[in-house]
Amino acid sequence: MTSRSVVVGAYDKTLIESLQNLRVGDEIDLTTQNLVRKKLIKKGSGDNNLFPKDGDQIFIHYTGKLRNGDIFTNTRKKTQDPPHSFILGSLEEDGEMIKGWNFAVKSMIVGEIASFTFRPKVAFSDIGDGGMVPPNATCIYEIELIKFNQKVNGHGNSNSSSSSSSSNSSNDGYIIKKVIQPKSKSSFSLNSPTYESKVKISYRLLGSAEDVDPIYEQKNVMIKLGEDVNTPPILEDIIELMKPAEEYQVEIISKFYIDSFLESINRGSSGSGKKYDKLLLIVNLHSLDSSNVIKDIKQLSAQQRYDEAMERKNAGNDYFKRQHYYQAIRKYQRGAEIACELEGIEQIAEQKKHKDLAATCLVNQSVVYSSIKQWNLVVQSTTTVLEKLDNKHRKALNLRGKAYRELYEYISSIKDFKKVLNEIDANDADATRELKTSHDLYKSYLEKEKKMYSNIMK
Repeated sequence: MTSRSVVVGAYDKTLIESLQNLRVGDEIDLTTQNLVRKKLIKKGSGDNNLFPKDGDQIFIHYTGKLRNGDIFTNTRKKTQDPPHSFILGSLEEDGEMIKGWNFAVKSMIVGEIASFTFRPKVAFSDIGDGGMVPPNATCIYEIELIKFNQKVNGHGNSNSSSSSSSSNSSNDGYIIKKVIQPKSKSSFSLNSPTYESKVKISYRLLGSAEDVDPIYEQKNVMIKLGEDVNTPPILEDIIELMKPAEEYQVEIISKFYIDSFLESINRGSSGSGKKYDKLLLIVNLHSLDSSNVIKDIKQLSAQQRYDEAMERKNAGNDYFKRQHYYQAIRKYQRGAEIACELEGIEQIAEQKKHKDLAATCLVNQSVVYSSIKQWNLVVQSTTTVLEKLDNKHRKALNLRGKAYRELYEYISSIKDFKKVLNEIDANDADATRELKTSHDLYKSYLEKEKKMYSNIMK
């Protein structure tokens, strides 16, 4: 088959269009420096417009080989091995992931199989990989994109911000372009807003810095962080970096965050429905009131802690019922944090009461994550419950078992359901049903892998 070759930038529109038009056997350069070359082996079955992006959890099978054909890695070498999972845009500490993967996976749709040729610069460079890959080696990876989980929301975990007037500091999905501080330092506070602070803000959303008319604008609005369902999560992220009287100019570059921001403001009367590749957000923090925020949980009595945690659990339940998942997740998290503070609580029965409430908050949080198919976060929350609060929490085990199954970790899934049936309740209908499902899927998975591995070895 004749190969068509197109040289394009790694993230521009031309590349997307070229990728969508690829035929089996076609080749394409994913970078202008010819560092990554792709050859399509099998067209995908997923949405032709839905490509993975930074922050998504990726599931792939792959085979890595040298130019002479020597295979140095193969995720299918054992039939029971699940797909390899990683967060796109990250570099794993064990060195298993190479830089070229970030280019490769972003060019694929679900179900696709492609071969990628990686130059040394985006593979193992001049170091190599032990005795398997020599220094300065060009590597060829055959990758199959099994599935990917999109990132849950725009709430990041950045703990720093620039204090200069001009900045290019970046968070996941946005870039802080400029920070303008007040001229009078006497009016400048050292404190930044935290979750549940009350703030007065103004903000404008523009298509670009050259635009005169904003896409959307709000002036002098009062919000309580974590509770206003019409405030986009990424806006709360930025506010929590700011100090009163500051102005932040932020470029939103992630399609996920752009879409979620526009979706949030379109709940009201504004919003044109136009598509944007990036957005400019200008935020002014006018005032901050943190008098209602619990500054030191230890200063509260045991009953006060319990009541505060219960209030947040109930608020989380209400947000969840109304499908405001971001707000529910944060309420449950804060409720668990308050309930888990046991310093000064001496009575065992009182400690258990607090732990039970914390476990309920985290399990409810896991239910929210399950609803939006964030299985890795389900595992994270339920594991906290099982390791720190109650190692035989029935609902946590059942939820984690289901999440493990969605992550193709069938053995761990089966183990959790068996623990429910063997150690908690032999008649648990949920565990019985889910155990059978996990067993059946695992058996099918092994048979499929065995057949595929046999074909590879022919």
